[in-house]
Amino acid sequence: MMQLTAEEALAGRSAIKSAGWLERIRLWLASVRPRPALAIGFALILIIGVAALVFGPGPGPGQKITVSHAVCVLSDAMNARWANNSVQPTVGDQLAPGSFYLESGVVELTFSTASKVAVEGPATFTVTGENSIDLKLGKISTYVPRRGRGFTVNLPLASVVDLGTRFGAMVGKDQSSEVDIFQGKVKLTPIVDSKNPGGGVQLTQGMAMFMDNNGAVAATALSEMAFPQPGISVLARPQNCGFDVSDREAVGEVPVDFGYWSGPAYSLTGSTMGVNPVSGPGMLQFFDNTANPSAGSEVWQLVDMHSFKKMLAGGQAEVDLSAFFNRIPGDLRTGKKFGLTLAAFRGSPADAKTLWATRGTAALALADKELTADDNPGTWEKLAVSAKLPPETDFVIVEIRAIAPKDAGIKTPMFPGNFADKVDMRISTPMMASSITTSR
Repeated sequence: MMQLTAEEALAGRSAIKSAGWLERIRLWLASVRPRPALAIGFALILIIGVAALVFGPGPGPGQKITVSHAVCVLSDAMNARWANNSVQPTVGDQLAPGSFYLESGVVELTFSTASKVAVEGPATFTVTGENSIDLKLGKISTYVPRRGRGFTVNLPLASVVDLGTRFGAMVGKDQSSEVDIFQGKVKLTPIVDSKNPGGGVQLTQGMAMFMDNNGAVAATALSEMAFPQPGISVLARPQNCGFDVSDREAVGEVPVDFGYWSGPAYSLTGSTMGVNPVSGPGMLQFFDNTANPSAGSEVWQLVDMHSFKKMLAGGQAEVDLSAFFNRIPGDLRTGKKFGLTLAAFRGSPADAKTLWATRGTAALALADKELTADDNPGTWEKLAVSAKLPPETDFVIVEIRAIAPKDAGIKTPMFPGNFADKVDMRISTPMMASSITTSR
């Protein structure tokens, strides 16, 4: 099947629409035979106008491209400059299968399968489907989530099929190519072996393959920084973030291990007092902290960051933490405020209590925010904080709390019906250009 570029696809649709006008011109000419010269003159003007619509220049750099059968979107760009003979998409444009020529800069493509590709110019590439791309020149890297499994990158001398991974690829002017695996695995099939059953080779994290006209050979893997990187956003939620599981809790102080909530005065509950969970069957209810009323009711969890170290390595990772809060109507003696805190630390979780107590100076990153909730139990209010996570972050402490009124300890109960639910956390890194040059 012939592959159309985005420009050709647009022109083809215009031509179909214009065919009706050409037929009308033909019939009109037939009806004005007594004055053929005049008719021909008008016909030429109309034909020239139609031709200008059909064959005229495509969208300019400042115009949005609207195409049918779009398979991806240009989701981000950094100093992107397209060649004059290329389609000129801008951020937000939906793209149909077609060829593109990026002279410089970096662009990010997000496919309908949620797979992401960062392309760094100079690059020549063709979007071939909702989960595939051809790279003819330049450097790319991919991020393929589970739903995009099978994402395919075709190189001049090989095809690469994702098996759950992040990988980079580069193609030189002589068509020599390289594939480097950052995480997970791929199946790489050199063109010379593509007709042989089982001719492909499986590459896993830390492996690389170099290909030229002489064949394919194993190579020393390059750093990820030698490739552009798409923006990545992954969930890093605390365990039991919706409070739907009853055995992931403890009554006590700041925990010294991962994966459970701990606090001096709280419990997990279902719908009660006219308050329903944000989602799922459970939510958290704060109680009065009789041992230390002025501290309010605090609940913590430690979240291990070691599995996210690769994302943190570039120093650009940002964490977004949010939670929902609710309360029943109260009086002047009851607590109306809630708080949310995130603190990042280096070290051992065994020292979490001490690190938390000195978080003002010990934390690598610290974010804190409070809100005063309304007294409508039918509405939940969202509170969110964010912070940059340094590469050396080993774990973070998440705290949710019901804040004691100023005269705490004099009047009780402070928290007759104060609740939290759906604590969410996400780590994101922005799209980045390569920062390491290589002679390969």
